[in-house]
Amino acid sequence: MIILGFNETLTKPVNADGMADQVKETELNLYPEIEQPLKRLCDDPTSTVVIISGSERCVLEKNFEDYNVWLAAEHSVFIRTTDKNRSQNLTNNIHTDWIASMKHVFEYFTTRTPRSYCELRETSIVWSYKYSDFEFRRRQAKDLLNHLRTGRISNASVDIVQGERSVEVRVNGVSKGVGIHGILGQVIRNKDIKAPIDYVPCVSHFLPKQPQPTQV
Repeated sequence: MIILGFNETLTKPVNADGMADQVKETELNLYPEIEQPLKRLCDDPTSTVVIISGSERCVLEKNFEDYNVWLAAEHSVFIRTTDKNRSQNLTNNIHTDWIASMKHVFEYFTTRTPRSYCELRETSIVWSYKYSDFEFRRRQAKDLLNHLRTGRISNASVDIVQGERSVEVRVNGVSKGVGIHGILGQVIRNKDIKAPIDYVPCVSHFLPKQPQPTQV
């Protein structure tokens, strides 16, 4: 079993030179050089490849439509197996009524911060500022975090996550590390694996405060 990230792990870098406006996550594409090697790896009957990402389902399915691969979208909330069966990895009810109120806040900071952009997903909302001026984006991120931690959203069942170049609000308890536990169970049942999985290489980037795959 091999676990791979998507954005900035398998995707081409976005050229930010001269960028004046926003970059949409749906514009991300795989490195051309890895497409064929990855396809051969996914077609190997002795291997199981899982792509896990914070991206939306539509983004992953667009890029991996022709790959024999498991997809785990929005930090593994939504799962698609190799035979295209779709399921939800979390058994608890997911409440996302808070997203609409957060959209206006995130759009406000996007408008005020050149070369930043906002991503509205099914279970989270993300403000990314990785292409913005370093000092200015730090001040803006601090202001946004202060607003989130003292505003009405502070009482909602959500996690406020500060990434290296982003701020995200998402459903409470959701992370890539935690999600891998559920994915492992699904893979074992789906492939009727009897022997223990002895080695799971993982190539991605995880936030330091997230549970790591080796801990679940």
